[in-house]
Amino acid sequence: MKLLIIEDEHEAAQRLIRMLKEIDSTIEIAGQTESISATNEWFGSNNFPDAILSDIELADGYSFEIFRKREMQIPVIFITAFNQYAIEAFKHYSADYLLKPVKKAELEMSLQKLKQFYLSKPKTPEIDYQKLAQLITKQETASTPKRIVTKIGQNIKAFELDEIAYFFTENKITYLATKEHSRVPVDYTMDELEKLSQPAGFFRINRQFIVHIRAVKKMVSLTKGRVKL
Repeated sequence: MKLLIIEDEHEAAQRLIRMLKEIDSTIEIAGQTESISATNEWFGSNNFPDAILSDIELADGYSFEIFRKREMQIPVIFITAFNQYAIEAFKHYSADYLLKPVKKAELEMSLQKLKQFYLSKPKTPEIDYQKLAQLITKQETASTPKRIVTKIGQNIKAFELDEIAYFFTENKITYLATKEHSRVPVDYTMDELEKLSQPAGFFRINRQFIVHIRAVKKMVSLTKGRVKL
C-alpha cells in the first residue's frame, strides 16, 4: 500500500511514518508534502497513491482545497488537532478522521478499515452529503439516540437500535450485529456504546460483548458463577 503524507509539522510527520512502519512494514511512503502548493506540485509529477494521510490545517490553508480542485477518489484519513471539521472531511472521500496526537491503536484501526472497505473493492458512487450532515447532527444532539450511524466505504448507514442484536469487538475493531446476522464496523468504542445503548435495553456481559436483552434466547449456568448465553 502506497501512502502520501500531507503534514506541515516535521516531527508529527516523522512520528506518523514511524507508527505506520511499526503497524505494517510493507507500507510504502510514496511522498511527503507540507503545504497545498507542494502537494499540487507532487500530484503533477507522480502517480496517485493508494491512500492519503492528511493534516487539515496547513501553513497555506486547509487541505480540503487540494481535493476540491482535483477529481480523484483516493481515500483520505484526515488528521487534525480539532474536531469541528468532521462534516467537511466526509465530503472528500474520507476513510477516517483522527485527532492529534494520533494514537498508534487508533491509526491501526483506521488502516484496517482502509484496507477492508476502500482498497479491497471498487469505489462506490457519490452520496448525499446534506443527508449525511443531518444524520450526524441528529446523532450528536439526541440525548437518547434511537439509531447508530456508521460509515461504510463512502456510504452512510443508520441502524435503528431495534435492529441490533449485539455489539462486539474483534481484532481491535468494534462491530454491530443485526438480528439478521450481518455485522458492520462502527466508529464507537465499547465504552461509548455501553452508555449510548443502555437505555434501549442493552447490557454489557463482558469486555467484548454488549447484548440486547431480547437477543438472549437461552442461559446456561456454568461453573464458578459463569453463565453461557
